[in-house]
Formats: sequence, C-alpha cells, structure tokens
Amino acid sequence: LDWNAFLGPAWKRPWDARRYWDWRNYWDYSGGVSTDLFVHRITRMIKACNLHEPIRGIGMGGIYKWDDGREVPDSFEMLLEYDGGPTVYCLGTMGNKYSNQHLIRGYDATLVFEDPGFKVYSQKDDNYGEVIYTHEKTGAENQALHHKNHHAAMRANDASMLNCPPELGYYGVVAVGLANEGYKLKKCMTWSPEHSRVVPA
Repeated sequence: LDWNAFLGPAWKRPWDARRYWDWRNYWDYSGGVSTDLFVHRITRMIKACNLHEPIRGIGMGGIYKWDDGREVPDSFEMLLEYDGGPTVYCLGTMGNKYSNQHLIRGYDATLVFEDPGFKVYSQKDDNYGEVIYTHEKTGAENQALHHKNHHAAMRANDASMLNCPPELGYYGVVAVGLANEGYKLKKCMTWSPEHSRVVPA
C-alpha cells in the first residue's frame, strides 16, 4: 500500500488504518452524506426543475449515532433555496433505516419517484391522491446506456448529445458544497458567481 499516493493532495499524516479503511468519515477525503448520497438526489431535482445554482442554503446535522472519531456527520440535512423557487430539502441519517420519499411537491400535484419510474398524484380537492400520470423508466440508471451516450458524444465531439451534461454535475456539486460549508461554518451560505465559490449569505 502506498500511503502517500492514497493521501494525494490531502494533509500529510502518519499511517492511519482507520482513515484508510473508513475514508468516507473524514473531511480530507470525503464530503460526507451530501457528496456520497445527496448529489444523486439533487441532480435529479436540478434536471427535472431546470435549476442552476442555489441562491442560499445550509447544512445541518451532527455526529449523533457513531461518535467514533469520525469528522463528517452521521446525520445530515440540506436545505436549498433556488431563484423563484423551489426549496429543496434532503434528509440523510445513517442511524435509521426508515426511508423517506423522493418527491417534488407542487400546488396542483406531487411527483413521487417510485416504481416503475415516477407517478404524479393530484392535490386538487375533487381527485386528491389520484394518480394522474405514470412514467416508466427508460434506462436512466442503466450504466451501459450512460457509457454508450458518453462515448457517442466524445466521438462526435458534441457535448450537446449528452443526456447528463457537465453543467448538471457542476450545479449538483455547487449545491452540496454550499450545504457542507454551511454545516462547517454554522451559517447560511450562497454561491458567488464573481468569485466562483461558496460564501456566507
């Protein structure tokens, strides 16, 4: 094992088996729950709602279950506000297995990501709770299709062919980075386009 190669640009330190094995628990190598899990949730919302950088947001949580020397929280919440709406909320706890639904709440309907893809439920009084639309997945989580799409775009030198363009990743990373910085500083944060970085709101 080449410890220095593992550390890469992170702070140099003596060999630590725990940091090597549980690297996701340390800020030097991981962004915690938000970069491991929330980035997948938020990019789905960004694409579905045509969002960009959040105008402000915060990360909250702590080490409530496993106080074992880790640095990143085992329970984490991210709250983001986007220009003109919506507000996006993500909850992640490693100490409880009960799942929460992944959904978009609107005034007239609620879109719930569930099998076979997503369903839209009415919020109107006359047909409240009725499924008014069902969308079946068309391979969105099939890695072979992602690779095929990516390779075709590279061969054609045409980024517009990508189903998941680079901007989607950028907006997702800005969102979770904003939440992580808010957690560390215990402040509401915003994105500064002039400086291309997260700053206190």
